[in-house]
Amino acid sequence: MAFDSHRNLVVMAGGNVNGGGRGADTWTYDGTDWTEVVGAGAPFGTGLENCGMTYDAVRRRCVLQGGFNGSYRSKTFDFDGSTWIDRGNFLGQGMTARTGNAVAFVPALGKVIQFGGFAATTFVAETLEWSTPTPASFATSGTGCASSVGQPTLSITANPWCGDSFELVVDNLAAGSMPFLLLGASSSLWPAGPLPQPLTFLGAPNCLLYTSVEEVLSATVVAGEARFAYSVPDLAVLYGATCYAQCIGFDGNIRFTTGRGDLALGGY
Repeated sequence: MAFDSHRNLVVMAGGNVNGGGRGADTWTYDGTDWTEVVGAGAPFGTGLENCGMTYDAVRRRCVLQGGFNGSYRSKTFDFDGSTWIDRGNFLGQGMTARTGNAVAFVPALGKVIQFGGFAATTFVAETLEWSTPTPASFATSGTGCASSVGQPTLSITANPWCGDSFELVVDNLAAGSMPFLLLGASSSLWPAGPLPQPLTFLGAPNCLLYTSVEEVLSATVVAGEARFAYSVPDLAVLYGATCYAQCIGFDGNIRFTTGRGDLALGGY
């Protein structure tokens, strides 16, 4: 079991089942009820017991390592809240297959640490760490132009991990205004020249364009904010890449903009 502090749930997987056998099910506990996560799959595709498990606060996933399902295992799986994902078998890299291993997340290191366990005929003395070289992050820079109700700000509901969904949120917008979110691959160049570039072509020479434009999203303003839903494919080629976001829009005769948001795409 482990506590998922992002989703505010206890997660339980596998175990030795009363009456014999090993559990292949996954459950969550919200403080009141246990709920089976139907369709989560099972690590190794079978029942499992005596594995190591913890919550990785950097990647916002439960991490499960090793265990016993008739054989001693060396694979790692992680749980995104709905599905167990196979992260690979490490026997080829020398990790000893084991059961009964101790696993914990160390916040100061931002890493999962594993120690010990039992490997068929002997105890294991290895200490190992698990982390990603490409963590997700979001940061803002630059200045924008105000709407009729103030300076719009750009934020994000969750760091942009590949394979996950999140929302980009723009605040301080007037009802009835028309915001557009620009997404681009470059913060230094677009077809019309170098960036940042004055938005003279939109009638706003004192406002700056900070990103190239590969994709444009629209949203409706509700209670002073616009939310743009987005998801990033879980593709290894995107791990560690950076893309850029900026909101521009129209508030009557006013052109408004935010600063630039830099999205470093996290990989597992």
